[in-house]
Amino acid sequence: MPLQPRIYVSSGAFGKRDFDEAMDLAREWQLDRVELTGGMSRRDDMDEKVAGVSDLDLMVHNYFPPPAKAFVLNLASEDGEVLETSRAHCRRAVDLSQAVGATHFSVHAGFAARVKPEHLGVKIPAEARTNKGRAAEIFEESVRELSAYAKERGIRILIENNVVEPGNLVDGKNPMLLLAEAPEIVEFMERMADDNLGILVDLGHANVSSNSLDFDRTEFCKMVAPYTEALHLSDNNGRRDSNKPFDKASWIVDAMRHFDPSYVVIEAYRLDRNEVEGCIEAVREAYVA
Repeated sequence: MPLQPRIYVSSGAFGKRDFDEAMDLAREWQLDRVELTGGMSRRDDMDEKVAGVSDLDLMVHNYFPPPAKAFVLNLASEDGEVLETSRAHCRRAVDLSQAVGATHFSVHAGFAARVKPEHLGVKIPAEARTNKGRAAEIFEESVRELSAYAKERGIRILIENNVVEPGNLVDGKNPMLLLAEAPEIVEFMERMADDNLGILVDLGHANVSSNSLDFDRTEFCKMVAPYTEALHLSDNNGRRDSNKPFDKASWIVDAMRHFDPSYVVIEAYRLDRNEVEGCIEAVREAYVA
């Protein structure tokens, strides 16, 4: 039986856009580990504010800290400006991870599309698509650069599997979103052969993608487990990544048992205290001796 992993709660669980209010709620709920993610209001002193938190164990994820100008983070973009903005954001996030004493920084896999902020959460227009093979090349180059930068600062890089919702299929196939299926993830990791790189498996993403792309989510878990260092945990209806809470009766409990992660993150959004506690109990159930 794997050891009990560190349990973080996503900042999205608190339903607060203000950083101070979110951290105060974490303290009120007696939580000591928080993963900071997108959705918070920008502030000029955000990096200093985060680095000044000494009573919470913080981890930085993907689109945090909030940028001065909204953009879609894509380490596989063919658009030079978007690509450099994405790479610069990740370097800043790694620096912030180092400042708070975090062990990892995680970021989403890229995609073969010119996506704008207004496309998020809806169908990506066909005219926005780019070449998936070229996107994969750019993404690997970005990850190599980011991993080398992070390694110098003592931070491990984790790549999160993409979610493929039915609306983004084209003739039943996935022409845009990288690293959504297990064989692609395994091939990516073998090709990268990077000792500072791992995978963060989002089980909610895997649930939706397994239905859209018709693969077995249990086999997915088994295939990617050797490369996986962290989990994002939330439930959904199998068609939309809705970041719902879960409990001991959820399929997620059995799915977690395929992994031996360093840490897991409760990534359900806008929860009350009882829902957070229920998710935490489900994690403990999965890893009970």
